[in-house]
Amino acid sequence: MSVIGYIIGLGDRHLDNVLVDLANGQVVHIDYNISFEKGKNLRIPERVPCKLTQNIISVFGVAGVEGLFRQSCEHTLRVLRKGRETLLTLLEAFVYDPLVDWTPWLVGGLAGAMYGGQGAGEGQEKREMEHGLTFSMLGVRVAEMKGSWLENQHDLVAALFQV
Repeated sequence: MSVIGYIIGLGDRHLDNVLVDLANGQVVHIDYNISFEKGKNLRIPERVPCKLTQNIISVFGVAGVEGLFRQSCEHTLRVLRKGRETLLTLLEAFVYDPLVDWTPWLVGGLAGAMYGGQGAGEGQEKREMEHGLTFSMLGVRVAEMKGSWLENQHDLVAALFQV
């Protein structure tokens, strides 16, 4: 995913946009709004195409970057090069039919709103949208943690009965 993200200019990678499938341990990327190097146009531009932190490197084990990670990156690049015509054809669609921006009233779209863009309705609409996004993210977090909370509630009730 690091290589593919680099190829498509995927930015805005942080822990809220990278999830782990607990059933099989696979990493799942979400939120592709900052792609095709749109991160360079943010109020605080993203200048590093791929961040490889010490936390991630330590997960790679003893071999570090030079082990399975490097082999996987090289293999992914070979596959992408072999199928470059297909990849270029798919990416060409974005040149002639770019992604729809569902926030046209804000200069820079949603990313502009979140990172300092100015729009026709500037203040109030931006605050309302950020407010809605915040509550939406809270709802997602609550839904994710609901199972753990119910399990903790069950354990707490059982412990209280023992006391």
